[in-house]
Amino acid sequence: MPDAHGVIETDDGARVLFYLTGYSRPIEGSPNLRAIVSPATFETDDDRYRWLNDVIAVGEGVIDFETLRLRLRYGAWRRSARTQASGRRPQRTDLSNRHAPVAR
Repeated sequence: MPDAHGVIETDDGARVLFYLTGYSRPIEGSPNLRAIVSPATFETDDDRYRWLNDVIAVGEGVIDFETLRLRLRYGAWRRSARTQASGRRPQRTDLSNRHAPVAR
């Protein structure tokens, strides 16, 4: 089961904490493969990336233990104060026009 946390340092010097959890299960008929689902959250005090504090990312993919490769595809949702206060589900957000941090 994935359980990781750490710090991403961006090319422009920002520091972003990340928390990654999840679960995996065997894929029937493929002993070296496991399906994985992995939510991730972020936290930063840097104003340039503060929008990441409201992002919930969920990855889904496959772990191949024979080749030691992990393939994940992530979707992202952005929480809003109104959504949090109302208890409604977050709306899926297109973050493609945002500048995501680049890890060093």
